[in-house]
Amino acid sequence: MSKKLKKLEIQKILQEYSFLRIDDEYKKTLKEEHISDFLEQAGIHKEDDETESESKPVEFKKEEKAIEDKEISKYSKLKIKGIFREIVKLTHPDKTDSEELNEIYVEAKKAKEKNDLLELYFICGKLNIDINLDELDIKSLNKIIEKKKESLVQFEKSWIWAWANAKSDKERDALVKKFNKNRK
Repeated sequence: MSKKLKKLEIQKILQEYSFLRIDDEYKKTLKEEHISDFLEQAGIHKEDDETESESKPVEFKKEEKAIEDKEISKYSKLKIKGIFREIVKLTHPDKTDSEELNEIYVEAKKAKEKNDLLELYFICGKLNIDINLDELDIKSLNKIIEKKKESLVQFEKSWIWAWANAKSDKERDALVKKFNKNRK
């Protein structure tokens, strides 16, 4: 693969990831803005919600790792460690007083803990850190993108998504009735 083609493929991956990040933020915000109204209409109070775990949509699960520890290769672990070090050189709170860079440091630390190579590469792009990807890296990044897409599609199957996107109050009422029926 030529250098130009490889560079374009990397740009394509990072752009797709950028879109998925925005889509994820949109869906999380939609959930935050509508969840209490949905639960109220469904007759669920916060105290009740704590005890009824089966009624919780999929998106309430603990955030998963991009690549599970048992699935990650030594090569990828070393790559993550090296990229994280490059980011830390520019963003660590001991090295800069910039609040924005400190926030990027926190994002990078979370990405490292989740084995999220793609997020680390995305942060490198923000910081103009030159990155070199090989075929293994590209394969890993595509795997992470597919997993992210699956989680976003999963949210679109949730009650809160359907309720928030209902066209009318009548449709919302019908969804709440169906939701309550499924809970029992």
